[in-house]
Amino acid sequence: MPVPERGAFAYRSMNHSHALRFAQSVRLTRVLVAAALMATSACRRNEPASANDLLSPMETARRIHELRNAGSFSELGRYLLAEQREVVLSVLRAVDHLAAADQQLRSAVESQLGPADVADFDHSDLVNSVGLFSRDLAFIEEEINGEEAGVIIQVADRLPLERAQFVRRDGAWRVRTDSPIPEMPGEIERLAEILTDEASRLRERQLSAAQLRKELDSRILAAGRRLDALTRRSGESASTSVQGDGSPPD
Repeated sequence: MPVPERGAFAYRSMNHSHALRFAQSVRLTRVLVAAALMATSACRRNEPASANDLLSPMETARRIHELRNAGSFSELGRYLLAEQREVVLSVLRAVDHLAAADQQLRSAVESQLGPADVADFDHSDLVNSVGLFSRDLAFIEEEINGEEAGVIIQVADRLPLERAQFVRRDGAWRVRTDSPIPEMPGEIERLAEILTDEASRLRERQLSAAQLRKELDSRILAAGRRLDALTRRSGESASTSVQGDGSPPD
């Protein structure tokens, strides 16, 4: 089975046209979440290791999955790199808000338009759009190379398989995501607000499924354009951070 070369998330498949296409079809959620987990934050100290940290990469991945599904963000943070902890936890909280907003919209659609239209506004798969932090995972194998490791996972029975990256810091294995964009958690929160607002509007007004779809498409396309601008700026910044030979600047 094919396994991506790097990263806990399938970033290679995400590009600007892909983001806009998702927005137009009200499927922006997966793109927003993936991009958000590419953010960076100010450097902070890693949490000290404890007896519970003496886990293999595979055991650490399983523990992260348990804590994520339980909503235990404080303890989950101990298994994240200090420089990525704040933004990753912000993303996960935003994803939970987005999932709740999606449930509100689906409930409104079912009550106002009927169950036949629910599937057309269903974004419940977003809970399985964040790699190692997804709800439904199968753990395949681990690969250890000195102070770095990878855990191969399958998200919601999908292919290709994904590789969650780990590094050993302060005596414990910690998950490492690719470089992030700090504004992205806010974009996910805005998308959640859009879905919540449209659910309220649907209950207050007599809208057809087509009218609701048109309103959502227009508002989410705007979110897609903001995402596009952010990813472009981030890409330009990353391209100037290395020299022509690919080595870090002095």
